[in-house]
Amino acid sequence: MKIMISSTGTDENSIVDEKFGRAEHYIVYDSTNDQYDHLVNTAQSGAHGAGPKAAQIAIDEKVDYILTGNLGPKAMRVIEHTNIKAYYLKEGTVSDNVNHFLKDALEEIQKPGPSNVGK
Repeated sequence: MKIMISSTGTDENSIVDEKFGRAEHYIVYDSTNDQYDHLVNTAQSGAHGAGPKAAQIAIDEKVDYILTGNLGPKAMRVIEHTNIKAYYLKEGTVSDNVNHFLKDALEEIQKPGPSNVGK
């Protein structure tokens, strides 16, 4: 199982980022080897379409779950056509949120939040 977490930093001890498309970094946790890998969000600097491009990163990385603070409407549309499920983060670190997820303590994102075009 692979989980992609929006993050302010480059490792599992980094504070999570509430933004999805505009997050600076993603940390991908792979439960098969208990490893955390860092991804730079190449989608964040564009004027438009950061959310859908970030969703495509999740698809390309073959993640099963996304942990973030908000998914805009366009990002939500992209992942709705996959088996990826998204969950709301809680304050804390990336590893804290992975542990919350593994304990079934995070709420699934059922509908998109507001669009943050260009922010």
